[in-house]
Amino acid sequence: MPGLQVGGELRADSSGGNTQVFINGRELHYVDVMWLQQFLPVYAGRYWVDAYWNCGYEGGPPLFNLAQLIQMRSGGSGGAWSYTTKGFTDNTTVGGDGKDFMYVSGKDHHGNSYTYFP
Repeated sequence: MPGLQVGGELRADSSGGNTQVFINGRELHYVDVMWLQQFLPVYAGRYWVDAYWNCGYEGGPPLFNLAQLIQMRSGGSGGAWSYTTKGFTDNTTVGGDGKDFMYVSGKDHHGNSYTYFP
């Protein structure tokens, strides 16, 4: 999560990824990529995501907002919404109030539970 004090930048291999998809310098684990592929095509490359879920290519401008894309693809219509992954080990839930509040809740690849409010 943004702003987490971890003693410096995360290493590229901190998530055990081998997908050639990097977000904020960290190579994603295949489960992360599979989750993202439910909402948009995911290609090998280097991307950034900020605390408001704006996304783009490293060094480039924002291209889209991932939270809005998830809301749109999960049937959100401007009101409260949520989407829970199915078939993965983490069963991540993403949701929001349709305005400016959003949350992510699930388990990381170590099995630790988390809830994040960007």
